[in-house]
Amino acid sequence: MKLLAGLIMGLTATVCAQTQALSNFSLTKPSLLKVPAIVDNTTNLVTFPLVPGTDACSLTPTFTVAPGYTVTPSSGAQVDLSKPVTYKVTANGGNVTSWTFESVQMGSPALPGLYADPNIAVYNGVYYIYTTTDGAPNWVSSQRSNPSHV
Repeated sequence: MKLLAGLIMGLTATVCAQTQALSNFSLTKPSLLKVPAIVDNTTNLVTFPLVPGTDACSLTPTFTVAPGYTVTPSSGAQVDLSKPVTYKVTANGGNVTSWTFESVQMGSPALPGLYADPNIAVYNGVYYIYTTTDGAPNWVSSQRSNPSHV
């Protein structure tokens, strides 16, 4: 929910629900996804992380459209996601918003070898990868060194 007004100088607080026009993103063949779709509601970007080797030229994204909205192309329409595709979302009042759908081939693991639970952090533009392993003989957590610098 979004607070539209405050209690400044005797004004009363007004709370309005912000409806997401689109939600529940997937593909008609969800087995083609390595992980669920990644949605950025701030930039209206949906990224479909595909299993390596998936042909992105004829995918059929699915999504739920909130009441009062229409979308072109529609949910379940076949599109070429080998490049970004723009979806036009139109509200009843005529306001049009653009969403971008794209796909990426998601290779895994991110770190080759016997690593588990990787966590990536960014500090001042430097990426650090924290991992655990069960692949080294006699490995214990006290043997873990500083994070890997990527």
